[in-house]
Amino acid sequence: MYRYSRADLLRILRLIPRQLQTWEKAGLVTAAEDYSFFDLVQIKKVRDLCAQRVRPAVIRQSLEAMQKQVAAWRIHCSKPAPIRADAASLSAIRGGSSNPSPDSSCSISHPNKTRS
Repeated sequence: MYRYSRADLLRILRLIPRQLQTWEKAGLVTAAEDYSFFDLVQIKKVRDLCAQRVRPAVIRQSLEAMQKQVAAWRIHCSKPAPIRADAASLSAIRGGSSNPSPDSSCSISHPNKTRS
């Protein structure tokens, strides 16, 4: 995973070091030498909410909700989804036909989602 230096973060988000230090002291941002993309997204959110004069307690709640959503997404994405294919596609994969008919299609879908 690519990491961004503190200088990169300040440049990308157009922050001055004092702003970042203030947010670190307030506990809105964790002090670090380098940052992940997710860290940049969180700090951008802090910057935007501060610009709207949102209270620090509300910003913390927003960041916690964001972290929970990302954690849930990571868990969901780490589970392999079953793959289903139609008979013509399976036959082609097994060597039965290298050119499936135009009426056949290979559909990969999640078992809980309906096909349209």
